Amino acid sequence: MKITFTTMLAVAISLVTIDSAFAQNRFEVRRVTTSFPTVYTYGARNHLDELAITLQRQANDITWDMYRNYQGNFEFTETYTEMYELLQSAKHLHDVIHNTPRHLCRNDNSHIVSDLHEMDALFHHIEDDIVNWVPTRHPHHYFHAHGNLQSRIEEMEETLHHLMEDYGIQSNISNPPPVSGATPPPAPTTSFAPPTLGQ
Repeated sequence: MKITFTTMLAVAISLVTIDSAFAQNRFEVRRVTTSFPTVYTYGARNHLDELAITLQRQANDITWDMYRNYQGNFEFTETYTEMYELLQSAKHLHDVIHNTPRHLCRNDNSHIVSDLHEMDALFHHIEDDIVNWVPTRHPHHYFHAHGNLQSRIEEMEETLHHLMEDYGIQSNISNPPPVSGATPPPAPTTSFAPPTLGQ
């Protein structure tokens, strides 16, 4: 059988098309399998550990993002301090959930409930504070490479509320007003302590 240049070109084009389609499908499958279920039972407590570790990682990423790229924004020190506190709370919450035997997670735990409500209030306070923030370090390159802080905040909000609902409580804040009269933790007097990489 004689193979012509046209035949070889047609085969090469079809292989590239198949490979491209396979890569797209593989990406779609991976994206779907890493997302949380969109349908779940309120208060079932089936995803607590998974959601808690995701919340911790998102808080860590946001804290690093603020530290590296947003230090020139208004009231950075106070807001960063609050975000760092939220990160510590997320770590603590994950430790509590992870180290509580699964059958005991079915019991009501007022400590977890109060932690979730405190985290929710602090989160929405931070969300209000950063609404007008822009990256101050290579803003155009940064945005195209990483997205923006607002999108990270929205993802964390979704995880936090999903975690609360999976536990069986609802946010007390529907359209959160700015917290008035709240005293933020004291700002660090030395250089900022960055969050832990890879956690």
